[in-house]
Amino acid sequence: MRRLPVRQLGWTALIAGGVVVGGLLLPYALLPSYHYPPPTPFAGREWYNPYAGMRGAWHQMALHDHGLTCCSLVEERRSDEAMAAYYHALGYDVALVSDHQRFSYLPGPRIYEHGMNVLKTHQLVIGARDIDWIDFPLLQSTDDKQYVLDRLRAEAVLVGLAHPKIRNGYSFDDLRRLTGYDFMEVLHEDVSYEQWWDAALSAGRLSWATGSDDAHGTGRPSKMGLSWTMLRGFSTEADALVSALRQGWSYAVKGQRGVNDVQLRDVAIRGDTLVVATDPGALSFTFVGQGGHVRSVVHASSRASYLLRPEDSYIRTVVRTPRTTLYLNPVVRTPGQRPAMARAVPALAATWGLRAALLSTLLGLTWALRRRERPTRGARLSARAPGRRRPRRVAA
Repeated sequence: MRRLPVRQLGWTALIAGGVVVGGLLLPYALLPSYHYPPPTPFAGREWYNPYAGMRGAWHQMALHDHGLTCCSLVEERRSDEAMAAYYHALGYDVALVSDHQRFSYLPGPRIYEHGMNVLKTHQLVIGARDIDWIDFPLLQSTDDKQYVLDRLRAEAVLVGLAHPKIRNGYSFDDLRRLTGYDFMEVLHEDVSYEQWWDAALSAGRLSWATGSDDAHGTGRPSKMGLSWTMLRGFSTEADALVSALRQGWSYAVKGQRGVNDVQLRDVAIRGDTLVVATDPGALSFTFVGQGGHVRSVVHASSRASYLLRPEDSYIRTVVRTPRTTLYLNPVVRTPGQRPAMARAVPALAATWGLRAALLSTLLGLTWALRRRERPTRGARLSARAPGRRRPRRVAA
């Protein structure tokens, strides 16, 4: 077997490395820069209540769980059907599997978890026609995250932010700027991400709360049935579930083994007063507003009221019992209709400047490596006659 010269091996390794690096950097070359709407609290003389007019029955849903995902340990992997059967046995009405970059074939909305990156900046995508494979595997700027959200939103019905706290996948600054998503995983396993949600809400970025176990197989029962999402609707058909989640007829629950010991009965605004009712009663109702500050706490009741103040831009309610905690969607100020999230728009000049800088960097690195590999003229002459000596002079 003929061996390749050392120099040829060096160039082969260089080309292979260049292909790998180029593949990693290619998504960054596609990236636009963005102009973001300024973080502005909700404002207006009226209040938008997502629960107004809700109808039907409450349905318990597992929204974010994994079956045959590539990210599970082999001994923990279970089929989609096995995962769904486990949650149905706990009493769930709907059990979805949202594997990484893969649709499941369970009844219900088409859903998958998007994201293949080291910082766990992931998204839950519902109702997409196809899987989107574009991602930024290394560090991600806010522009990177916005670009991914825009791509996903163009192909899907609903897009949500998964586990925003893990590895700081979404920073507080990101959430004050990002646009174009519908819900946020406020509960992940049994951990609350309220601060991340409040950072977005305080900046006028409206989204609804979901909760999920993010379970990878059924091998750890103690990690299942800790967080879930309740949806209100006439059925558990895919269209009805998607419509309820889009409307905000939902709330997130933290509990044990999937047990609901309290259920939301009504959320209403009467004049300048927010009224929340549960069935049965709860230990406490906590009203939270701008900046995540607690505005009021009502104890031991099945109905709690809060007088809305002029300085309140939004109010969300947390209901607690000895076993469960309910995170309700916020009521928000509005000029008179459902507030729409302002959208970030690409900044063309900055975009092409970034691409030019990236191209220049790659060309500069290629030139530097090429120059480093090329031998000097003196080195080439020495290489041609490595053992040559000067002739000895012989005396006459």
